[in-house]
Amino acid sequence: MSLLSDLVPLGTSGYSGASGYSGPSGTSGYSGEDGAAGDAGAEGTSGYSGSSGTSGYSGPSGTSGYSAYSGSSGTSGYSGSAGSTPTTIDITVTAGEALSARDCVYIAPVTGGGLTAGRAYKVDADAIRSSTQGFWCGFATAAINAAATGTVRVAGVLTGFTLTAGAPQYISATAGAITETAPTNSRIVGIALDTTNLLINTRGANTSVVGAGSKGYTVKASAASEGKKITFATDTSSALTTVVPPQFRCCSVSEGVSKGFWLGGDVPNAEAYKLLFSSETYAAATTANLSAARVDSGGLSCDSTKGYVLGGVNGATRHVTTDKVTYSTDTTAAVGGANLSQGRGGLICVNNFGVKGYAAGGNSGAVVATADKVTYSSDSTAAATTANLSSVRSYGGAVSETTTKGYFAGGDTTGGGAIVGTADKVTFSTDTTAAVTTANLAVVRAYFNTNGDGASKGYFCGGYTNAWPTTAQTDKLTYSTDTTAAATTANVESNAWTSGMSDVAA
Repeated sequence: MSLLSDLVPLGTSGYSGASGYSGPSGTSGYSGEDGAAGDAGAEGTSGYSGSSGTSGYSGPSGTSGYSAYSGSSGTSGYSGSAGSTPTTIDITVTAGEALSARDCVYIAPVTGGGLTAGRAYKVDADAIRSSTQGFWCGFATAAINAAATGTVRVAGVLTGFTLTAGAPQYISATAGAITETAPTNSRIVGIALDTTNLLINTRGANTSVVGAGSKGYTVKASAASEGKKITFATDTSSALTTVVPPQFRCCSVSEGVSKGFWLGGDVPNAEAYKLLFSSETYAAATTANLSAARVDSGGLSCDSTKGYVLGGVNGATRHVTTDKVTYSTDTTAAVGGANLSQGRGGLICVNNFGVKGYAAGGNSGAVVATADKVTYSSDSTAAATTANLSSVRSYGGAVSETTTKGYFAGGDTTGGGAIVGTADKVTFSTDTTAAVTTANLAVVRAYFNTNGDGASKGYFCGGYTNAWPTTAQTDKLTYSTDTTAAATTANVESNAWTSGMSDVAA
C-alpha cells in the first residue's frame, strides 16, 4: 500500500478540498428566513382583536340596566298598601262631659258656653252648636268619664245599637243619641247595616265653625204677649208667652249656642238681661251690665266666645265706648282699643263670624255714612272708609251670611223721619260696601229689628215707615240671590225701637 501512495501525487488529492466549497450550500440554511414567517405569528396580534373583547366592556352599559333602579319606584307600590282601607279608625279624645258607650259626640271648636275647646261632647239637635254648627267626630266605643281620655270611632262599623236595616241615622234631640227621624237641626251620622250595626258616615263632618240658626226673637217692649218667634225653616212666626220684654231701645248680642243678651235701653241704663234659648225665658244678668248707661248702641255677636256693644246715646252724649261681653263668664267690660272712631248712636252692625265686624252709619249729631271695622282677634277698631254706606243713614238694620257678606238696609237719613229702604252689601274679603237695589226693603222703614239664620236668609221685622206708623211687616232677604221680598207668614207684632236676636251668632 505504501507503494501505491508512492505512485499518486499528494497535492492532487488535496484538490478535492474544493468540494468543501459546497459549504456555501449551507446558505440554503438561510431558508431559516422562513422562520421570519413566524412573523405571521404577529397576526396573533389580530388576536388582539380579542381586546375587542373589551367591547364586552360595553357590558357596563348593562348599568343602563341600573335604570331598573327606577324599579325602586315600585316602592310606590307601597302606597298600594295604604290603599287598603282599615276596617275602623279610632282616635283618642278627652271627654268634656261623662260619655256612655255609643254616644254620638262632636269636638268643641272654641271655648264658650261652658265648653272646653278640643274636648268631646254629646251631640244635641236642640242646640245649634252641638248639631249643625259643631264639628262632628264620631261615637264613643266605651264609657268615658268627664275630663278622662277614651276612644271615639270616626270611621267603620260600630255595633250594639237598635236600628232598622238600611235606615239613615240622624243626631237626636236627646243628647248623645241617634234617631231615624230627622230633627230640626238635621245631620246624618250613619246608616244601619242591619238591626245592630251602624256604618259611620265619614262624610258628615262639618267644615265650618258657624252653622245655620233655627229661630229668632222679636219682642215688643210693652208686653210679653206681643213677642214673636220666627222659625227659620218655615218662615213663620208664632206668639211668645214666656219671654219678658227687653228694654226699649236696647241692643243685643248672641252666643249662638245657648243664650243671648239684651243690653242698655231707655231710660238710658246699663242693664243686661240674659235670654236662655232652651226655655225661652230671660232674667237680669248684672255681671253683664254695660260700663256706662246708654241707648241705641250697636251689637256685634262675633262668635260663641264674645260679643261687642258699640257707641250709643245718653242725652246729648254720643259715646265712642265699646264694651266686650265674655259669654263664658257672663261679664262685660270696656275695651278702649275697640272704641269707635266717632261717637254716635243708631249704628247698623254686620258680623263676619269670628273674624271682624262693621259698625256703619249712625247719628253723631248729624247722620253719617261712616264705617268702622272691629278686628276680633285684637279687640281693636279703626275707620274703614271703603266700607262706608252708599248714603248717610242711621237706625237701619243689618243681617249677615256670616262668612262672605252682610247687608245694611233701611234707615233714617235726617234724624227727623226721612226714611228709606236702601240696601247695601258689604263684601268681607275686600271691606267694600256698595248699593244692591235688588235687596232694597219691600216697605221703607227705620227703627226696626232683625234676625237671621247666618247662612241663607235674614229678616227685617217691624219698624217705622215715613208716615210714622209702626208696621208688623217682615221682609226676607235671600243671600244667594241678594233679593228681598215680603214674607207675610213671618210678620211680627207692630213695633219699633226693639232689638231682635237669633240662636246663632249672626
